Amino acid sequence: MKQQSTFLRPGIDSTVRGDFSVRFFQHAIAALVLGIVLFSVVIRVAEPDQTGRLVGPMVGMVLLAVIWWLIGRGRLQAAANLFAGGAWLVVTSICVFFGGVHTAIFIVYPLLIVYVGWAISMRAAALFAGLTVSAITGLVLAEHLGTLPLVPPTPLLVFWVIPVLYVSVALALVGSLVSVYQRRVGELERERQFSAEIINSLPGMFYMFDADGRFVRWNRRFNDATTYTDQELAAMKAADFFRGDDKKRVAEAARRVFAEGLADIEADLAPAKGPTIPCRFTGVRATIGDESFLLGVGLDISENRRNLAKLEEYRQHLEQMIEARTADLSVAKEAAEAANRAKSTFLATMSHELRTPMNAIMGMTSLAMRRTMDARLLDHLEKIDHASHHLLAVINSILDISRIEADRLVLEQIDFTPAAVLEKLPALIGYKAAEKGLTLEIDVAPEAERLSLRGDPMRVGQVLLNLADNAVKFTERGKVVVRLRLAGDAADHVLLRFEVEDTGIGISETDRKRVFAAFEQADGSMTRKYGGSGLGLAISRRLARLMGGDITVDSRPGEGSCFVFTLLLPRSTGAVAPAPTFGPGTAGDRLRNEFSGIRVLLAEDEPVNGEVARTLLEAQGLVVDVAVDGVEAVALARQTPYALILMDIQMPNLNGVDATRAIRALPPHARTPVLAMTANAFAEDRKVCLAAGMDDHLPKPVIPDRLYEAVLTWLLRARAPTVSGTAAAR
Repeated sequence: MKQQSTFLRPGIDSTVRGDFSVRFFQHAIAALVLGIVLFSVVIRVAEPDQTGRLVGPMVGMVLLAVIWWLIGRGRLQAAANLFAGGAWLVVTSICVFFGGVHTAIFIVYPLLIVYVGWAISMRAAALFAGLTVSAITGLVLAEHLGTLPLVPPTPLLVFWVIPVLYVSVALALVGSLVSVYQRRVGELERERQFSAEIINSLPGMFYMFDADGRFVRWNRRFNDATTYTDQELAAMKAADFFRGDDKKRVAEAARRVFAEGLADIEADLAPAKGPTIPCRFTGVRATIGDESFLLGVGLDISENRRNLAKLEEYRQHLEQMIEARTADLSVAKEAAEAANRAKSTFLATMSHELRTPMNAIMGMTSLAMRRTMDARLLDHLEKIDHASHHLLAVINSILDISRIEADRLVLEQIDFTPAAVLEKLPALIGYKAAEKGLTLEIDVAPEAERLSLRGDPMRVGQVLLNLADNAVKFTERGKVVVRLRLAGDAADHVLLRFEVEDTGIGISETDRKRVFAAFEQADGSMTRKYGGSGLGLAISRRLARLMGGDITVDSRPGEGSCFVFTLLLPRSTGAVAPAPTFGPGTAGDRLRNEFSGIRVLLAEDEPVNGEVARTLLEAQGLVVDVAVDGVEAVALARQTPYALILMDIQMPNLNGVDATRAIRALPPHARTPVLAMTANAFAEDRKVCLAAGMDDHLPKPVIPDRLYEAVLTWLLRARAPTVSGTAAAR
């Protein structure tokens, strides 16, 4: 590991001020100052003719005061050097003015020089050694020439005891101080080595650079990956390790880190030697003092890509096995139809049991994704989230086709605008088209823009979403166009014609006969290449026929396909009120800005699902009271005027339907929005909820954005004095 800057070396000032040896040293200095004062007073009284010699003790007092100040600032090495230098001056002065070469200098000087050189620094030792040699040489020469000053009559206490005591105390105190300094330096060196070992033991490449992009620290894995030496890395910048578009993308990611604090990116690292390495880089901003740095970790994802390729190969093999098994099962289709209907009925009744744990899995995953800052963990959670949504889509498809086969699918009959259904498609699949470079066009005939009809808009949207999603999936270049035309216009009914046309791979005449069968695509190779369960078109055609329409396809291999969805619907009896629309993520922001502090009631008997819903709502500033059954929900509603109530259906002691009826009987909650949030997700379940006095129906698993949109919609309607919540829902 290389370190180019001293800012990472921790100082010792703040770590020594409370040390016992340091406090002892300061007290000893205070004692010395007091001793010098007393000594000066004694000399002044006992030897008035020696008053001129008090200049030395006064200078010593000033010197000790400076040493005291340095210790208080944690400058131990400077204090030790100054103390040693003061001792040297004292001994030298004694030699010059009191005894010449015949004093204790030959004992004190070697001890002082050796100790200073060993304990403080070689530079200080060399300086004192040079000064000592010069002083001894000068004293010997002066004594030989007879130029030394005469030794004044001096008391024995002054001549021997005081100097020896001073030098002895000086050596002891300097030793104590240097011991503290060396111990602290050793500790800091061990900490530095420990941090270096931690950085070098990281599983990826660690690096750190300043706002100018210059590297200040890195680990051995970074050296190994880039194949650059420490000297070369010290002269390079972050963008020097990338080529082409990656260089600009990495520079932009670094800018985001310094501006926003966090960024991650996938790019190919270009080492000095060898091929490029696909990596995922994550960087965070760190502020040390008044300077900002980027700390990052890079992980080699070559193995991940190889594993994904193997996983894709395994998935293809698994789908081949499924196709073979499906072909075998088709032989016994006629004999198994009765059993299949029984199975479908069973699966349809299992909706609640399937959706309840799915709500917990998806909800807890969403909460974890919102709270984690670990890039690798977030990647794992995103994969879990994608897999959960895929599993939910498969469950919904299986339940839909099962209910259709069991004749248990109930269609809604409400007023809606077909053009409004089409307007939602870009938000749902537009990003997929954009990722593939496709153009998604919505073409609505002028005579159909304001057309108001009566039917099931959710099922109409489901069919159109399946057709448009397939068009994007099987198209590699060009565009996908969704059209709405009037094919027939009568006084009471309107014949709609939806067209979904693409420029994709197309379907052969033989395969067109199979695309609407369950678990089928045009051929096995499409399943292997494009994925999918093969249920989408089967469910779409059956839904179209249940609604009085049909789906046909016209296609040629290599030229694209055009799916036509016709639908005969009655005209609505009144104007359709436009539903509020929200951009991605905006509903939660509006809740936080407009309804923070609003108190709502959540009735949920399943603890995990209750925790998920409560956490999601509290994240937007709402105050949430939780009831574990219908009895507690009614009791809380009797005590508190809630702005909105979220009600589960299947609860112990008192179910959600009966609890809602009881709450509606309470005067404060006669018009409070009550939303069913339940795993009973079918149309007949919705009708039961609305009949009990609920305003809306949210099927589980609940997507956070959908929850926020529903809560915001009904809070806005409740706030508007002219809108009746229950009437608007119906």
